[in-house]
Amino acid sequence: MEDLVIDEEDIGDDPEPLFQKAAHEGAGAAMVAKEADKETAGETKSLEAPAAPGNAPEQASQVIDGKPAAKAVLVGDSGVGKTSLLLRFSRAEFVTSKATIGVDLQAQTLSLPDGKSIKLQVWDTAGAEQFQSLTSSYFRRAHAVVLVYDVNNRNSFSSLGRWMMEVDRLAPAEVVKMVVGAKDDSHGGETAVSSEEAAAFASKHGALCERCSAQDGTNVQDMFKRCAVKIVRNGFDPDGKPPKAAVSLATSTTAPKRSKCC
Repeated sequence: MEDLVIDEEDIGDDPEPLFQKAAHEGAGAAMVAKEADKETAGETKSLEAPAAPGNAPEQASQVIDGKPAAKAVLVGDSGVGKTSLLLRFSRAEFVTSKATIGVDLQAQTLSLPDGKSIKLQVWDTAGAEQFQSLTSSYFRRAHAVVLVYDVNNRNSFSSLGRWMMEVDRLAPAEVVKMVVGAKDDSHGGETAVSSEEAAAFASKHGALCERCSAQDGTNVQDMFKRCAVKIVRNGFDPDGKPPKAAVSLATSTTAPKRSKCC
């Protein structure tokens, strides 16, 4: 079991939303957030504390098994398949009917081309409108942001412009960006969004681009490895010393609550 540690600055100071649960299973963990009881709100740390533009704290605040972990955040509209991608990546399984409530977190170790390995925490954030302020607070510490759309849903692709604005506003300047077309289950068949259109959007914003299928696993591992390689090229040291100021996440064996399709 891998111990997950997060810097206190990653949690924030606003006492309203709280970590409700965290679950460990092998290399994975899951978290969800809910409103705090007002009587005890002053004793807790919050997920909701966006940094002022230009004042984003430094990266590398996460620790797994005593080593620094890079942080990747999945963003995109609700229903595009972010959770399915995460579970295919972390557990090699396909789940079709889960929607994230708050935040899911899974951790994996990836092998790099140079023979080294990197600990990667992937945060699956809820895409529903009411969770967008919660999602935004996580950009600040991210080493990579994966913007996910459904290749069969043009509206989800159109929304990427809004998500990209949030990334550019709140994420570190050196963050790795990747545009991912999920649910590419036909592998070359006609889709609502063409590969060329997605590639043009990604190029415009200096992002990597990929299409994948959580259903059969096509390109899922590869997309995260591409992100990891770029993260290291940007200066992240997977063998570096962990940060001194950090707090351990509370853990539970209770799985996060979910609802309908992801």
